[in-house]
Amino acid sequence: MLVLPSKFRTAPDIVKKALAEISSNDIPKVVITDAATSKVYASNGYTSMRSKDFDSLWRSAKKTLKEDGKIAQEAAQAAAEEAAYKTWTSTGGNSMEARLHSVRGDQVSLVTREGKVLSLSTAQLDDASQKQLNE
Repeated sequence: MLVLPSKFRTAPDIVKKALAEISSNDIPKVVITDAATSKVYASNGYTSMRSKDFDSLWRSAKKTLKEDGKIAQEAAQAAAEEAAYKTWTSTGGNSMEARLHSVRGDQVSLVTREGKVLSLSTAQLDDASQKQLNE
C-alpha cells in the first residue's frame, strides 16, 4: 500500500501507527503489512534502510509472513475438520458426533472424534442422518 502524505488520514490505523513510530524526518517510510492490513511485518524509514541491509528487513518480513501463512492454513484445516463433525442418530435414537468417512452402496463409515471407525448400513440411520449423507 502506498500512502502519500496527503492521504495519511485515510490510511488504516495500523499503518498510521507504524508510520508514526518512524521519525518524522525519515522519509520515505516503508511499512510492510499483510493483505488485510491487520498485521505489520516490518517498518523502517529511509535512514534506517540506508544504514541497514534492506534485503535482510524484507527477508525477515517474508519469513514472518510465511510462518503466519502456515498458522492460518493449519487453523483453516482444523476449522474445516471441526465443521465436518456432525451429529448422527440411529433409528433407535442413539446419537454420536462423527464425520462421514465413506459411503459404499448402503454401507456408511463414520469416524468419531476419538478416531474410531464405525460401519453401519444406511437403514440404521434416522431420516435426518440419511439426509446428511446427500449434503
